[in-house]
Amino acid sequence: NCNELETIVLPRSNTEICGGAFYMTAVKTLDIPEGITCIGEKAFNFCDSLAAVTLPEGLTEISNGTFGFCKSLSSVELPDTLTSIGDEAFACCSSLESVRLPDTLLSIGEKAFTLSGLKNVIFGCNIEKIGAYAFYSTPLDAVFLPPSAKETYNAFENSAGKKIKVYVVPGSAAENNENFVPLELPAAEKTGLTEIALVSYEGLEYSIDGESWQSSPVFTGLETDTEYTFYQRYAATETAAASPCTTPVSIKTLRGGISGND
Repeated sequence: NCNELETIVLPRSNTEICGGAFYMTAVKTLDIPEGITCIGEKAFNFCDSLAAVTLPEGLTEISNGTFGFCKSLSSVELPDTLTSIGDEAFACCSSLESVRLPDTLLSIGEKAFTLSGLKNVIFGCNIEKIGAYAFYSTPLDAVFLPPSAKETYNAFENSAGKKIKVYVVPGSAAENNENFVPLELPAAEKTGLTEIALVSYEGLEYSIDGESWQSSPVFTGLETDTEYTFYQRYAATETAAASPCTTPVSIKTLRGGISGND
């Protein structure tokens, strides 16, 4: 409740910030040094002036309500060691519009980002659990979940009947929900000696190696009688990053005759 405290410099000898430590202070930016491995519940809750947070490598958990109700918070850098985000950790952070979640993150708590300003969320490739109402009443239009997502019940419910489209790879445990949209698998529309044209879908992009992507579903300059592996995914938009790629599908070019014809 030190409502005039605007600057905090933490020593590198610190390993823990206890629960409620800076509750309702006026701190504006926060650069937590490496060595901090634990931040307690509601440590920075209701810090209305806090605009930017950088969390250190080595931190594995963001506790319940840590940054809840920080209405000015617009920038958060999460470490590549983070494994869990607690309940209501960023709830009601109305200025937070985008967040990139690291590949190490396994679970997100209930109402973790509810009533935040999120328009774009990039999920890491190993997320397993997303708690109920984690993204309730946010401006999100769509998100893309990797196959690792197993528990997502009510995580993407929204207010006023608004639906967040959730794109998933077919077969994912997360797709059993009415607003979940499966990513179609690549299929050949036309196969030639040196060309393969995939079935085209609106909003998708295509790859022959899973790394370089193109908007055209047509691949030329291929070898005859050769098997190639194709991938597809939803391309990035203004409000969402590119989706995970589908399960790869192998398609073979035609075999030429003696004269070189089909």
